[in-house]
Amino acid sequence: MESQANAILSAMTLGLALGMAPSQGVAQSPKPSGGEAIVIRLDRPDRQAAAVIGLFDGARAAHPAAALAAWKRASGGDLGKALEAAIALFNPLMSPEWRAFDGATLVIEPGDPRTGPRYRALCPHDDDGALAALIMTTRLGAGADLPELQVGGRRLPVVSLGQTGSLLAAQDGPRLTLASNRESLARMLDQAGESPAISLLKTPLADGLTAAFDLERMSPAAVPSLALGRALICAQGLGLTRLETRLALHDDQIQAQIEGQRTAAANEAPSRETVDPSWIDGFSHESMMAIIAVAIAPGGAFVDRAFGVVDRVLRLDPAYATTAPARTRLNLTTRTAGVNLEADLWPRLLGFTAAVTAAPDAPGKLTGLVLILHTNSEASATRLVRDVAPRLGRLAGGLTLDAKGDRLRGQASGRPLEIDRRGRSVRIAWGADALAALAARPAERPTTLVDQASHVSRLALVWPARCIPGLGAMDAAIRKTLADDPPVVWLGRDEGPRTHDTLVWKGLRARTRAFLDRIPLDPPPADPARPHS
Repeated sequence: MESQANAILSAMTLGLALGMAPSQGVAQSPKPSGGEAIVIRLDRPDRQAAAVIGLFDGARAAHPAAALAAWKRASGGDLGKALEAAIALFNPLMSPEWRAFDGATLVIEPGDPRTGPRYRALCPHDDDGALAALIMTTRLGAGADLPELQVGGRRLPVVSLGQTGSLLAAQDGPRLTLASNRESLARMLDQAGESPAISLLKTPLADGLTAAFDLERMSPAAVPSLALGRALICAQGLGLTRLETRLALHDDQIQAQIEGQRTAAANEAPSRETVDPSWIDGFSHESMMAIIAVAIAPGGAFVDRAFGVVDRVLRLDPAYATTAPARTRLNLTTRTAGVNLEADLWPRLLGFTAAVTAAPDAPGKLTGLVLILHTNSEASATRLVRDVAPRLGRLAGGLTLDAKGDRLRGQASGRPLEIDRRGRSVRIAWGADALAALAARPAERPTTLVDQASHVSRLALVWPARCIPGLGAMDAAIRKTLADDPPVVWLGRDEGPRTHDTLVWKGLRARTRAFLDRIPLDPPPADPARPHS
């Protein structure tokens, strides 16, 4: 029973946290197979490589490849061949070679359910044939020459890179094409080097990685993992039909711009709900993994949509395929305690803030939760604390109301639980770390939010190093470098049928220097042929 309740609460949190402007119901079934479900494109990757090297200006090592070599000499450490090979590509001599990948595009189509998705990729600037030569070396005698492919009056040689079912490759002048079958290979060659259109992104960024997702052509049951399937259900359930994002490193910050398109919300008025910046105030950030605040549209549309998403998320797991609707089960459970959530909570809710804590020595492991319910009045918040919460507390073993009548204390799953009121908000803290985060000196609000939060309907702060369980051989140095730095900031807003989101992670140059100062580096010996200055 407890595991089922946890699953329900987790799914509800996920559905609520992704709240967008109102939409009608749940997305329809995916479109028939065919068409481009996912398109990923690189633009001017040489500039991005140069930007990565630029983060090392003034640091102990001149670029990533030099830092790796110096660290290996000093420590004898090993990061694995694949990762070390990737790091070694980032050096000044190699950066110009990245131009060969300018405009490189990967397209994934749903394909037939029996055969799986179809892939095709294009690299339009293999001018010297280096990439083709590299591809051919992967054959290792297992590939084969196949019948030629006729494209535009030309006959092009086709090779298989392995046994039956392996990728196929063809080269048309400087254009190197890879695909999962001959049909896809011919289709990519027929595009004459033109990448599939990106229709939503209207940005001045000229370089970076761009990805487009046609959510109507994607099936949650066909994705490779349960987690990805649930994420897709959330997006579809919120009415999103298409997402496009561009990720780039500019100066010393990573930026991601995300544009979304919805269906049912197209004829509705633009959402006016905004997050109050004070919603993320009132607790320290020392143990935080993530904080998210979401404004909720008035009326029942948001709640209806959220519960619809919860049901689809749960039923994707075969173990919950036949369970009753989550809203029905939740209402039946709370009614036994004399609480009617349909009248006591949902109509009074303007938004929420959720925070997750982790211990410094156990990154990625949840140690506490903070949930703050922002209501429409102090009277509503008082009623939730003094009337609704004690009744619900009886279901969890009981909560004790303190003498002032504005705070409840108890235990849940062996950890302390506290509920109190601050103005129009109800604060719920579970776990010692969560209680400490509310009791400690509040952290300063990031400047980005002070400038922009009044125009957003959702915002979040994420501390990457506290979310990942293990970071390998350089774990300690990475965590110390990232521990006290500003988090990744996410800001999002809605405009009718469109959604606009931005993620920014600043200060990477300072982080790079601090990281290199914390790891052992053995500088290369002086070149005897070069005079000393």
